[in-house]
Amino acid sequence: MSASYRVLLAGGDHTHQEQYARHFIEDGRCLPVAVTDAPGVDTRRQQLNAALAHRFGVPYLPFHEAMELQFEIASVCVAMERRADVVEKLAAKGAHLYLDKPLAPSLRDARSIASAVLRNGVIAQIFSQTTSSWGAGLRSWVHQNASSSAASLHARMLVAKGTPGGFDSALRVERSQIGPIPDEPAKRELFDLGFYPVSLLTWASGDLISHVTAHTAY
Repeated sequence: MSASYRVLLAGGDHTHQEQYARHFIEDGRCLPVAVTDAPGVDTRRQQLNAALAHRFGVPYLPFHEAMELQFEIASVCVAMERRADVVEKLAAKGAHLYLDKPLAPSLRDARSIASAVLRNGVIAQIFSQTTSSWGAGLRSWVHQNASSSAASLHARMLVAKGTPGGFDSALRVERSQIGPIPDEPAKRELFDLGFYPVSLLTWASGDLISHVTAHTAY
């Protein structure tokens, strides 16, 4: 099968880009053209980006040079606090977007990304569980069993992730904006992982959800 889509990889190793890039390549219809990143990344991030580029046999280019290439898709795993600016430029170029989660460190940035996608008429997809077989099964069950009078849907998510005993179990205050993203031994429950159940139930219910209430705990 010949490649039909050229893919720009924004972000390198030690992100989720390693697996996203591999899946694009294994699909057979996609050809990576380069690795890039937002301007001004530090030396360590440059080295990680270069490592991914070397592994997939593509150049590692500054962002302004990468934008001069021809590509139809951009897989975006740059640092979250830089993501809105990068996405706006890629969308303006007409690239369809595969976006990492969490989408943004603030509601303002998330709305900026959504506006750029809508304004430029590109397709954007963020990694979620809606493409899983059990996700499809849930959607089918909801459509068959949930009556029009159903008031709510409930979901629990357990993530056994982090170093045992490596974090403070005291109450942690969440804020509407996080940046730079803290390097913590345990992920922030709602910010990092709440996207999974919220996106899954929104999709499974047919976008009928109007309000979300969340409780988090260790």
